[in-house]
Amino acid sequence: MLTHVLRDSPADRGTVERQVLQLVNPDAREALNLLDGIEQLNAKLDEMAGKSKEDLAQWGITEARGKLAQAGKKLTELIEQSQKAGRSTTTLDEVIGRYQAVRTRVLVEALDLPPTVDPTASGM
Repeated sequence: MLTHVLRDSPADRGTVERQVLQLVNPDAREALNLLDGIEQLNAKLDEMAGKSKEDLAQWGITEARGKLAQAGKKLTELIEQSQKAGRSTTTLDEVIGRYQAVRTRVLVEALDLPPTVDPTASGM
């Protein structure tokens, strides 16, 4: 409700939501910041449609794998912090769902691996 009151236009929703979350649930705000990076990787994968398997694999190994591994580790830490503090994990759960979807997409489309690969074994 507060996010609707504090914004002037629908375009301001994301900014206002993040500012409110900083006060109410800083872990959720950090998760939304991680989501930006996750979505950038997803957009980059879209841009690479039609590229060779070698180009996709190179990008998946050199760029996507490390960034997704860092995001996954941080999201795990954030959810643990939120649970310990008794804060809502709804936003975190949504970001984790999106992270998993993008991670699976990178595994399948860029690295030509099955989506069920153990993330600890693959470095993701």
